Amino acid sequence: MMIPETIKKILPFLVIFAGIVPLALRQAWNNILEGQIGKQNFVAHMIESYLTGAIESGFPLRFFFEPWHPGVIPWAEEFPLYHLFAVGIDRITGLGAVQSGRILNLISVLAMIHFTRRICVRALAIPRKTALFVSGLFILLPGIQIYGSSVIPDTPMLAALIAALCYRIEGRKNTAYLWLGLACAFKYFAVFSVLAFWIFDNIETFRSKGSKTDYLRSFIAAAISVSPTVLYLGYFIHARIPNPVTEYMANGYGHLAGPFLFRLKFYIRFFTWVFIKNPGLPFGVLSVFGCILAFRDKATSNEFERLKSFMGIWFLCLVLFAMVFASSFFVHDYYALPFLIPVAFFGFYGISRIPSPPVRVMVVLVMVILGIVQSSRALRRQMHYLPAAKIVRREFSSIPDRDKDRLLIFITNFSQPPIPVLSRKSGWSFVIDHYADQSRYLKERLSDPRVEGIVLHYGPTSGNPHEQWQKDIMEFGFQPTRSEKIMDNTVIIFRSHGFNEMDRRDGAKPPQNE
Repeated sequence: MMIPETIKKILPFLVIFAGIVPLALRQAWNNILEGQIGKQNFVAHMIESYLTGAIESGFPLRFFFEPWHPGVIPWAEEFPLYHLFAVGIDRITGLGAVQSGRILNLISVLAMIHFTRRICVRALAIPRKTALFVSGLFILLPGIQIYGSSVIPDTPMLAALIAALCYRIEGRKNTAYLWLGLACAFKYFAVFSVLAFWIFDNIETFRSKGSKTDYLRSFIAAAISVSPTVLYLGYFIHARIPNPVTEYMANGYGHLAGPFLFRLKFYIRFFTWVFIKNPGLPFGVLSVFGCILAFRDKATSNEFERLKSFMGIWFLCLVLFAMVFASSFFVHDYYALPFLIPVAFFGFYGISRIPSPPVRVMVVLVMVILGIVQSSRALRRQMHYLPAAKIVRREFSSIPDRDKDRLLIFITNFSQPPIPVLSRKSGWSFVIDHYADQSRYLKERLSDPRVEGIVLHYGPTSGNPHEQWQKDIMEFGFQPTRSEKIMDNTVIIFRSHGFNEMDRRDGAKPPQNE
């Protein structure tokens, strides 16, 4: 199959155009789509916290949805670098939290194109236009298309990791570790990638019979890159503010990780996310064969030999991360994003080893078409709009006393439910998937004398589970005062009948029903 020279010249730009245009068009969407909807709502409202001043201890507030958590608290899931960048973009553009977060991720995707092209030219010694073509194919992968359109810090983390790889290949180790530190500041689990860089540095030092000083330099560089993340976690552990470490322990993940490693469904989910969802099925299969061929083929350059060894080490370190956080990894698919780097490397090598050019072209076309279909289907699958949060925030603002709590109940059929709530006021939240599963927790909260109001939020669900909840709420002395329709969701406001002895002792005034 002969491709005209004119097409060859413009093809790299067409591929990049095909990857960038969908991401650019999605900037106009004022809603949260696909993937971990709850996570994206958390991040969007944390950005809004900075924009509105709803922060505590210098960090934004996150509203917990698990019934065993106490409500609105400052949350240190990741260093707020992503949120602060998004706030800066909003200050310039005035677009709001969602679009500002999406613009930051679009910039991250553009950075991926730049650094991926440099890696291809330097490490693989391929022509610049071919390198540009490969960069375009990379951003067409479903994982990049999905999370490049999301409000989530994992995308800039991935861009920073690719930049670190680029500078490491170019021999600028210190700069590479600075980019690794930036990746950790976007998302704490990038420390497992730092581990891969450090191990590879030690292997190279050993092979070159380096001195103890060389080992020490690598250790210091790695330590400096992770120090902001470690210090930040240490501070929040000391201040008893929820963070990944305390949450890991409180939720029993340390105990759950072990059992999950002995469950077949964990490995099924692992391989699905790593080799199917993020890279697309054809490319994921090619990456497996590409890995086998790469380590079997010895007739390659020294630079390629070093790079394939490094990718193998990186993949193993990410597997270690997945195993340590087995229970969390089983839930959060975006945790698999860093795997895209070694998977893409071996996948593109697998494509290059196809002997027939026509077959190679057909494989690329299938990869691109299925990737676009897969990412488009995922982005349309679930939808939730942020305006639902406004009524809840307004309800919280009507509470005269910060010690008085508003109970929030979300009813949804989604396994990963939307959590569009953030407020300066304290409160509790429930996400209801099945009535029987959480009715006990609800009744415990309803009997708490501090609860003076309830916001019941539900969308189209099967079986009308909200009717049973309304009945239970009214049995505990709360009456509906009004309801509002927001998009496809309904919000019902309940108020308590009056006051109990604790209210009288506190000297509180009864809320005025509207």
